[in-house]
Amino acid sequence: QAPPAGLDMSALLELQVAFLNFTLTLYPHKIEYVDAILGVTAKLLARVYGEMGVDGKLEGSGPGVDSVVELLATPLRTLSLSILEMEHYTTLTTFLNYATRKQVATSMVSAVLSAGTPLDDPRAVDRFFSFITPLVKDEPDAPKEDHLDADEFAYEQQQVCKLVHAIKHHDTDEAFAMYNAARGFFGQGGNKRMTHTLPPLVARALQLVPLIQQREEEARSGHVTVDSEGNPVAVSPPTTSAKKVFQFVHKTCTALVACSPETALRLFLQCAVVANQADLLTPGGYEPICYEFLTQALVCYEEELTDSKSQMQALTVLVGTLVGHITCLEADNYDTLAAKITQHGAKLLKKPDQCRAVLLASHLFWNNVSRRDARRVLECLQKCLKIADVAIQSSSAHVSLFVEILDKYVYFFEQNNTEITVQFIQNLIALCAEHVAFADSDALEESKKQFKNTLAHIRAKQQTEGGASRYAGLNLAELEAAAAAGAAH
Repeated sequence: QAPPAGLDMSALLELQVAFLNFTLTLYPHKIEYVDAILGVTAKLLARVYGEMGVDGKLEGSGPGVDSVVELLATPLRTLSLSILEMEHYTTLTTFLNYATRKQVATSMVSAVLSAGTPLDDPRAVDRFFSFITPLVKDEPDAPKEDHLDADEFAYEQQQVCKLVHAIKHHDTDEAFAMYNAARGFFGQGGNKRMTHTLPPLVARALQLVPLIQQREEEARSGHVTVDSEGNPVAVSPPTTSAKKVFQFVHKTCTALVACSPETALRLFLQCAVVANQADLLTPGGYEPICYEFLTQALVCYEEELTDSKSQMQALTVLVGTLVGHITCLEADNYDTLAAKITQHGAKLLKKPDQCRAVLLASHLFWNNVSRRDARRVLECLQKCLKIADVAIQSSSAHVSLFVEILDKYVYFFEQNNTEITVQFIQNLIALCAEHVAFADSDALEESKKQFKNTLAHIRAKQQTEGGASRYAGLNLAELEAAAAAGAAH
């Protein structure tokens, strides 16, 4: 609906901008004065453009739109997050179209981040995210085909992610309430946005777990602290337990599976690591939670990851997590996970990937000191030899697999795995020497270098006091000479 004849709307809005600047100069801390000016402006626009709706938007650009944007930006620069207390701030934004509202929202986020202003009140967090909804979800008047550049969209979402790290409070209950509020907004953003916004939320929520445990311990021991006025007060137990936080991150990671399964898998594993750390303080209390997160990571692998590259990367992270960070699992649970990971490695599409994945899985049965099984390690290495033997039939380039297997045999032998003997190493060196000698020299230069380095390592060990006895009976010179003679023929 057009403005009444004779009424210069842009001039009236410019006058409101001047009046606002004048007011802030005289009364820089009077929020109610600023809110009153914004309220009058909203009523003016409502009267001129009629009832709110698509037809009630200030379209395009020009003095009128610029003036409304300035009316919204000026209090933000001067009052920062105090604008959250204003009743009419969001009312005025409803007169802008989607693109302009997003511009205002971006300015608000940048202002908060630049000032380093902490978001430390649950109501303020809820209200702030309601102000910047064009950045966190699709709104009814948003264009169906958003032609925003991918890099620009990623930058906007990264700015929103930084807000999660601006949420701070010394009280774990208050901090969790704010993360929960942010989660409610992020959940409306669709898969494209949640790929960016949910991971930092999980990371920040996990940081609450040790703080909650510390607070629980202080409450049990009768620890006394001081309040804001310097009075001694006893530490109260937290309302939000660590297990409730784990429920929150579990639900969030599950929502992320549909958006970015690789990220979700890694976050499930990170949650398992934190649950393991929590179990160190409360033995047995968090073992089922840790196992649940690890199981969900495997489910994500099985149901969501389809290409070989992603599967290999996921298996690498799974093995690294289980070997290097998980100590609380019951024996049966650990063995179940280790067996499944090994089976998945043996089922990869390409033979070289199968071989390397099972080689990697061999560490599951040794490097986690609580679950060492020398026999299972040998079974993995023997399985790798069978896979490599099949692979080399198709291409001599796969001779590198035999060298990598040799390296693992040497590693476990030096780790005092009783199932790995000098005889195994001697036979494997002879096999590697034979394959390397007959292989295409140009294509396998790296494999030859690796093989020579392995032999040099063994020679160096034979020169040491302890290594000489362990490697007794292993004649490298004789093995190399035999291989060279074979190559000559």
